[in-house]
Amino acid sequence: MSPLSGKHAKSFSLRQIAVLAVGLGILLPAIVFGTWSLQTRLDDERRFYVETLTNQYADVLAQAAAIPLWNVDVDAVDSLADALLRNPDVMLVRVEELNQGIFSERGELADVPEASIHTVRRTVIHQGEPIGTATIAMNTSNVDARLAGEMFSAITTLTVQVALSMILVYLALNHRVIRPIEDIKQEAVRLAKGELDKPLYWSRNDEIGQLAGGLDVMRQALREVIGEIDLKKVELEQELEERIATEEALRQTEAKFKTLFNASPIAIAVAIRELDYAVIEVNEQWISQFGYTREEALGKTGTELGVWADPNDRRKIIDQIERTGQLGAYDAWVYAKGARDPILCRISARSVEVGKQRMVLVSQQDITALHRHEQEMMQLNNLLEQRVEERTAALSRSNEDLRTAVAKLEQAQHELLQREKLAALGALVAGIAHELNTPIGNSVTAASTLHDQTQSFTTQLESGITRSALDRFVENTQTASDIVLRNLQRAAELVTSFKHVAVDQTSDQRRSFPLDEVVNETLLTLGPCIRKSGHQVIKEISENVIMDSYPGALSQILANLVNNAFIHAFTDKEQGIVRIEAGPLGDDEVMLVVSDDGCGIAPEHIGRIFNPFFTTRLGGGGSGLGLHITYNQVTGMLGGKIHAESEPGQGARFVLTMPRIAPRRDDIKTLAD
Repeated sequence: MSPLSGKHAKSFSLRQIAVLAVGLGILLPAIVFGTWSLQTRLDDERRFYVETLTNQYADVLAQAAAIPLWNVDVDAVDSLADALLRNPDVMLVRVEELNQGIFSERGELADVPEASIHTVRRTVIHQGEPIGTATIAMNTSNVDARLAGEMFSAITTLTVQVALSMILVYLALNHRVIRPIEDIKQEAVRLAKGELDKPLYWSRNDEIGQLAGGLDVMRQALREVIGEIDLKKVELEQELEERIATEEALRQTEAKFKTLFNASPIAIAVAIRELDYAVIEVNEQWISQFGYTREEALGKTGTELGVWADPNDRRKIIDQIERTGQLGAYDAWVYAKGARDPILCRISARSVEVGKQRMVLVSQQDITALHRHEQEMMQLNNLLEQRVEERTAALSRSNEDLRTAVAKLEQAQHELLQREKLAALGALVAGIAHELNTPIGNSVTAASTLHDQTQSFTTQLESGITRSALDRFVENTQTASDIVLRNLQRAAELVTSFKHVAVDQTSDQRRSFPLDEVVNETLLTLGPCIRKSGHQVIKEISENVIMDSYPGALSQILANLVNNAFIHAFTDKEQGIVRIEAGPLGDDEVMLVVSDDGCGIAPEHIGRIFNPFFTTRLGGGGSGLGLHITYNQVTGMLGGKIHAESEPGQGARFVLTMPRIAPRRDDIKTLAD
């Protein structure tokens, strides 16, 4: 209850005061002026009762029903209709909503002749807009009877008028004053409950509207104040949560520190500077290492516990901490409780401030065993140094012997390389001899036949010769000369090709050449070896592939790869096939592939085939240098790459990738260096 509620508990409400004021304001004038006005009105009613009163009732009903109809207040309209029906001549009062049907209807027209009924309809308008219709139906048959009782009718009429006036005034006051005040009261109650977001909308500019505007200003001010309070509350709650979280984290950190502190494998003690560095906390390892209980150690200095073998060590440690705030590593001898022999501890310390106190965290690691081990290691190192000096001298002698062996090995490798080249030249010579044997033999045969025929012709000339014999001699001479010429030309071509191959392989000269020409010349020199082996070499070389490189190296590479296939691939095969394929690889490179259908290379050997002196037929025709030389020439002189692909029983495949223009010798030397 508010402080003023008790004082004014018996006061009238505003609605009661309004009703009392309206009643007195209407009754008093009605009593004073009623007598004078009744006579005049009786005369008017006789002339115009039906039309005037009916129209008046209809107008009053239309005006009075506007607000209840707008507010859907059926009771108010019913009350108004009941008031109108108090006139016995009013037979029917009907209020209809626009396009919605009957809103309120009072009375009925039963047993009344239609000629005695006067009906008036009015449009109900609210704020300038039609919202419905009001209909009054009156019975005119009772007019004469009511006129007979003039006084009674006048009093009745006056009473009805007073009642209608009171109702109208009450409705107006209720609509314009009482109900707005009640609305403002409800808004005030809503604001009191803290509902400050919804604004107060008020379109009136009278005192009540100003009151509502002031209330809305108060709402805005309260919302700002409460918003600030809520913001402060949220900030305080957030700060409280952060503080609680910080305290919880601090507790967890302390618990973790305590756990780690006690779980440390190194003895740790905490001393406080203000108490002459007395111990205030130790971990489990410190208790185990020094043999004191926590109660015996707390509150005492190291001197009081008698742990220092040399008291000067304590003074030096404290001086260092006072100067720099920390101690890196200091080795000192200390005693455990009841021990006869001291132990060597490596002491580290750091000074920290906790509140207004300065504390020192001291770790004391027992390094007695380590110290003993170091002493033993020093003795062992001295012994080892002596042995190292002795073995260094022996190693120097061994290194000298090794250098000599390496030099001899390099010389042997060089000699083997020369032998490989000489063997290649020997094969070349054999090929030349074999290939030249046929055309030269044919030429010798044809020349000897021509010589015999020439001698026979000379003999015939001495005794006389016939025309037919002369023709036969000329024909035989022509045939023999053709045979000699063709074979000598073939021999000349072979010599030229052999010369190119021999010069290329012995001089390592660089020149521009067609790739297919070098392959053909190389296979030509290998012809006797190929025919003797019984194997077949198939070549598929793209034409017009011009290279600026070293044909001798390329010829030797092909010869090595073909011979390698004959020696290793076809050990169990009488008729094998070696395939040579070559063609351009882009604009700047050439790919050369030498493959066979032999026994293949074992997986454990394929990674070692290019190593020097590696061969699976050492002493059986293999030196182990053929593929090594091939690898060096491909990657070095020709500036390319080579790799082998093989599966046991599926043959081997050597893939060479070379630039069309080989690098210069200076570039090769620079890369090698």
